[in-house]
Amino acid sequence: MTRLSLIYELAARLEKRANQAETLAPMMHMDDVATRVTTAYGFHLCGPAHNAVMLAATRLSTPYPYEALASLLALYMTRDGGTFIDVGANIGYFSLLVATCTDAPLRVHAIEPLPQNFRWVRENIDANGLGERIMAYAVAAGAEDGEASMSNYGTGASLVRGWDDGKGDKQGAVSVPVRRLDDLFPPDHLPGPITIKIDVEGYEWEAAKGAARLFASPAVHCILMELSHGQHPGGHNATAADTLGLMAEYGYECFGHHSAVSGRIQKQDALLYPPDHADIQAPERWPGNWVFVRPDASWDALVRRMPALYGMFCSTGHRTEAEIREFLDGL
Repeated sequence: MTRLSLIYELAARLEKRANQAETLAPMMHMDDVATRVTTAYGFHLCGPAHNAVMLAATRLSTPYPYEALASLLALYMTRDGGTFIDVGANIGYFSLLVATCTDAPLRVHAIEPLPQNFRWVRENIDANGLGERIMAYAVAAGAEDGEASMSNYGTGASLVRGWDDGKGDKQGAVSVPVRRLDDLFPPDHLPGPITIKIDVEGYEWEAAKGAARLFASPAVHCILMELSHGQHPGGHNATAADTLGLMAEYGYECFGHHSAVSGRIQKQDALLYPPDHADIQAPERWPGNWVFVRPDASWDALVRRMPALYGMFCSTGHRTEAEIREFLDGL
């Protein structure tokens, strides 16, 4: 096959994939349409075909890994084992990722309150034989123990009314139990280092208030948190600045990063910005994702190397370890 033929074949396959992605649009609220993929990381992933994680895993929405920078950081921060707490686990992608790819002893805790998502978390844990490594909790994280109403919105399910222009509210709501992270995870009872990922669709401030003892613990060396403006009612997150201030009080260095929006790898997608880059009054300048870390020389070195590592991570995201190793052996 000539080089030109290869290019034509590649274009045809990409066009076919784009058409497949378009046909998924009518499925947005069809919970019974599910799919299963085997990821390049070595774990099986099951879930609704329209779920953002599944669209990325099947390469229908992006040719790169799901939330590539957050995935890379999660793998880096759990390389020495310890504890990984996945708050807002959705269908379990991040929990499965670190549990599968970390050789060191690692205990994973997956927290997901929405019943339909939690069912997939449990199914994915069982399908991968990870019941000894991942514990799952069907609760939401909040400031106080109790019950709360959550929009029945799949990937974007939220405890915030009016979230995402009210799209979630239109899908109805379910009552879910709410627990304080401090009560669930006393830091003295967890093997360190502790890494926490938080994606709770606008409820970050409440979750943080219920995790004062955990977040203040020196055993926690990194927190990855989605902390955005866009989907909040009125397009403004009134507690975003307070959340950053709280994390600084706990002794963390704060770095923001923007979600990749283009269809190609760009170095700026991997840039980590200090808080003075963010403007609370200008949501377009506010990084939607934040990394809170304890000051550390190895972290400083990682920040310098991040653009190059990010590009390599993205470009090899759908290659297995065996394929990458074979390529390395040929260098």
